[in-house]
Amino acid sequence: MHKKRLSPFLRALLFPVGLARELVELVKASTKDMENRLRFPKCLIHRQCLLGEDVELADSVRIGDRTRLGKGPSVGDWTYIRKDCCIRNATIGNYCSIASHVTIGPEQHPLDTFSTSPHTYAN
Repeated sequence: MHKKRLSPFLRALLFPVGLARELVELVKASTKDMENRLRFPKCLIHRQCLLGEDVELADSVRIGDRTRLGKGPSVGDWTYIRKDCCIRNATIGNYCSIASHVTIGPEQHPLDTFSTSPHTYAN
């Protein structure tokens, strides 16, 4: 499929709109980054991280770019979480290292069964 090109005049008109949109997104991301650093001043939190309201971080936790800590996680001292992770409903202990692109605890499951496999509690 051939991509239709805009005329130079139309591109010149749309450039400020696109630039303004990019600037707004940059300001939003920078504001969120500053909020994270103010909220957890002893932790190293990289860019574009989303931290839920009920997140608990011990001092000296390091969190990589674009990581999301959603509902209910607790992270212990000297734990390192790499970029692009998603952690919910979990307690992470001290001195843990979590690789990039890891998802932990996306769904709730019973902890009192023989196994946490859905085969033990789902129909």
